[in-house]
Amino acid sequence: MYNPKKQVIKFLDTLPDGIKVDKVFVELYFMLQIDQGLEELGHAKDSSPRIVNEQVESWLEKIL
Repeated sequence: MYNPKKQVIKFLDTLPDGIKVDKVFVELYFMLQIDQGLEELGHAKDSSPRIVNEQVESWLEKIL
């Protein structure tokens, strides 16, 4: 079963000590965007490499 709290705690454990809070939020937002993108791909009818590349490029444009 999906447990967001446990997922966030596990994620926080991967971050280095001394990381700034604003960087934590950036990393957490990035992880959220990746998860949402993977979910969208799972529901996509056309998941050809071209479509996947286009979607990844659009996600990167949003976060970078």
